[in-house]
Amino acid sequence: MDNLQNVFEYGEKKGVSKVYTPGGLPEVELMDRLTVFNHDGRLVIDSREVAAMVGKRHDNLLRDIQGYVEILVSSNLRAQEFFIYHAYIDTQGKERPCFLLTRKGCEMVANKMTGEKGVLFTAAYVTKFEEMERQLNQPQFKIPQTYPEALRALADEVEKREAVEAEKQKLLPKAESYDSLMSTDGLFSMSNTAKILNYQGAGPQNIFKVLAVEDIFFKRGDRYSVYQEYIRRGYFQEKATTYRHGDRIEAYKQIFATPKGLDWLDRFLAERGYEKNTRKEERA
Repeated sequence: MDNLQNVFEYGEKKGVSKVYTPGGLPEVELMDRLTVFNHDGRLVIDSREVAAMVGKRHDNLLRDIQGYVEILVSSNLRAQEFFIYHAYIDTQGKERPCFLLTRKGCEMVANKMTGEKGVLFTAAYVTKFEEMERQLNQPQFKIPQTYPEALRALADEVEKREAVEAEKQKLLPKAESYDSLMSTDGLFSMSNTAKILNYQGAGPQNIFKVLAVEDIFFKRGDRYSVYQEYIRRGYFQEKATTYRHGDRIEAYKQIFATPKGLDWLDRFLAERGYEKNTRKEERA
């Protein structure tokens, strides 16, 4: 299916219901939280909220999901256990396609993402699904009848919150390690950039060659430089520095990645098919 209209048309043939929300969904609220709701007995999240949460264009997310659906269908798997075709009315009164993502669908989208946004999206959807599941499992709140019951109820709620918080902490990167590799001016040498990103074949010894192959760096003499396009985007900086060569002091420009560039490079390498190392010793 080459265009997004086909997404809606395919869903319509399957008898998909439509959601009409005049005025659309408020983008500011979408960035603050995800909304899990019950659709025909399934807990789902609207693809527009997912796109806003991860900072991705909705049409691009739809194309990604459509690709996942086609693979599932071609493998005789039930795509609707992951993604449900849907539609909504935009602010101009036009009908637009969207998807409803089940928990399985959210997991599939999250598994394709890297970097901070992927981590935060995973933490958000896991928390929201758990909250909704708890509500469904406790349709009627039971008021404690005795003091010991009240203490037990309070302890149970604290334990549940701690479990959710523990899950978030497991997903979040180690900030201390990240900060220790940052220079005093908030930049990252390419060697430290490679250590943080930790991709196979793109370690400290190979990162320059990899980025040259990807037309981000180019070689000038025996040293690498960055194409100006990527400096203008704020991904890299070149700083003049010196080193001693025998009795001479020679100057050159050292390449650093910015925090913005680190995040972009993580997503770029993942999209190009590079895989993360799985063993700590491979960082070296």
